[in-house]
Amino acid sequence: MAKRKSKKSNTTSLVIGIIVIALAVLTICTLFMPVFTSKTDSLLGATSSSITGGEVVKSLFQGDYLTESGATGVNTMIALRKADESAFVTVVFGWAYFITVLVSAAVVVFAILSLLGLKFKLTNTILGAGLVVLAVVTFIFAIVVAGKFGSVDLGSIVTSKTVIGVGIYMLIATLITGGAEIYNARK
Repeated sequence: MAKRKSKKSNTTSLVIGIIVIALAVLTICTLFMPVFTSKTDSLLGATSSSITGGEVVKSLFQGDYLTESGATGVNTMIALRKADESAFVTVVFGWAYFITVLVSAAVVVFAILSLLGLKFKLTNTILGAGLVVLAVVTFIFAIVVAGKFGSVDLGSIVTSKTVIGVGIYMLIATLITGGAEIYNARK
């Protein structure tokens, strides 16, 4: 009876470990996904632009100087960071997002080590809890930052609105990753 329970436990740990790795890699992939999407409808037609997670991270290390003309997402984030009314939330969002991606990378490393038989219960628990907290903070601040972009509604002439993109919605998977990592570590 004890062998059967142990084998079932090992299979469950293996499946959860693979899920944790896959979801943590998905969190890292949000660097290449749109984090904010702006849609503009005007008399000239509809346009759409987006800011990727990589542009958010790049804007953190760019300083207060605008970059070349092709990096509009980076320039937009720098401009939001420099504005008085949106500086705090933009900085907190940027750093929370960046740290979430870094913690996800650490989760991948320690989940692979756990699959190889090395157990780091305390480290995995801390990483999982940190991932849950960071995902919630990043999600909340992303919603606030999207509101700071401002929307324009001039009736039938111009309508513009910025919303959170798919990269932020992927943070729901990050919450699941953190919870699964805690469960797997404490089992």
